[in-house]
This record gives sequence, C-alpha cells and structure tokens, in this order.
Amino acid sequence: MQEYSAGSIVYRIKNNKIEFLLVQSRLNRTWGFPKGHLEKDENNVQAAQREVYEEVGLKPDYDFDFEESITYKIARDRLKTVTLFLSRFNPGQKIELQKSEIGDYKWATLAEANSCLNYEELKELLKKAQEYIENEISR
Repeated sequence: MQEYSAGSIVYRIKNNKIEFLLVQSRLNRTWGFPKGHLEKDENNVQAAQREVYEEVGLKPDYDFDFEESITYKIARDRLKTVTLFLSRFNPGQKIELQKSEIGDYKWATLAEANSCLNYEELKELLKKAQEYIENEISR
C-alpha cells in the first residue's frame, strides 16, 4: 500500500543564519515539517499549501522550483512518499499551531535540525534545501 503526503520546508533568515521551521507531531512526538495527506482531487502544490496553513497558520512565499520527494517504509507493507517544497516565512505572520496534530514548533539551524530529525532522508533533503537557499542568496 502506498500513501502520499505533501508539505513545505519553511525557512527564515535571522542574524544572517538560515533557520528552518520544525513541527513536533502530537501523536508520536517526532520532529518534521508541516505536511499531510493529499485530499481527493488535490495535487502536491495544493496539498502543501493547505497543510502548511492548517498546521501552522502560515501562507509563506513558495519557491516551487525546489521540489523534492522521498519515499520510506512506515510499516511492513506500507510505503509513504512525501513531496516537499521550499517556502520563505513572512515575518508579519504569526504561527498558530493546529493543536490536534502539532504539539510544538521551533526554529532550527541545519545542525540543530539534524539532531531532531529521525529519518536520514529528511536530513539529506534539508541539506539540499540549505544549499539551494545559499545559492539563491549569493546570486
């Protein structure tokens, strides 16, 4: 069985450092990014935008040129494919957690995030995001 989710790696630049928004699942206490299952007739972009808004109350600026998907096993006979886009936090917005699903959030540098993330695939994806942002900034 295959599941599909979409979401975003939300980032900001604070004190000349790139920080990523991590959310903690209320259910299993693991850290990750705002994301969720695709609803009927939704594509990855629509699902990512909806999930980020539902889970953290944000409408960040998306960069749809950065699109990465990872697939991993979530049970013996179940695979999950997650597609993540990159988005930049708008400082005028306030984070409002969806309390039923999200227990906490934090801003973290790449090194800090790597100590929180459980899946190597997510760590590798975050490193790609960091490199992409650095390249965009240096243009």
